[in-house]
Amino acid sequence: MKYLQIYEERIGCSIVELTKHIAGLASKVVNNSICSFRVKDESSLKKKLLLKKTKDIFLLKDVYGIRILVDEVEDVHKVLNFLSGKISGYVKNDYIVSPKTRDEVINLKGKKIRFIQYIATKNGVFYEIQITTKEFHRLNEELHEGYKKYKYGL
Repeated sequence: MKYLQIYEERIGCSIVELTKHIAGLASKVVNNSICSFRVKDESSLKKKLLLKKTKDIFLLKDVYGIRILVDEVEDVHKVLNFLSGKISGYVKNDYIVSPKTRDEVINLKGKKIRFIQYIATKNGVFYEIQITTKEFHRLNEELHEGYKKYKYGL
């Protein structure tokens, strides 16, 4: 059985169903939020399991990833506060308050990545929710592309 099939069976839903649920919750708090998702592919999962020196997919916290984009920084915190009351989990990183930098990469020095990383659980399975503004998302994506080029030569 493949990793993703095992993961989906244990979490009890598809990423599409989970994203719809999260989008519904976010829309109760702010207008104009956008939710998207990604699922680590089998190749990425195998690499991450090797990196983490484990064979247990359930130790990974980002097999499913959901991103919520909002208009304003205040909205980021409104969504986080509401979700944390409805979904079990914890804030792993608040890169809004303390932005993440990639100063080891010369062309990214001084540039900042900004989002809140919430590690949620469903049926004892971890998944990641990132919450940020639409503008920060645009900048984050530019920086991520630059980092991938540096790290992987892509």
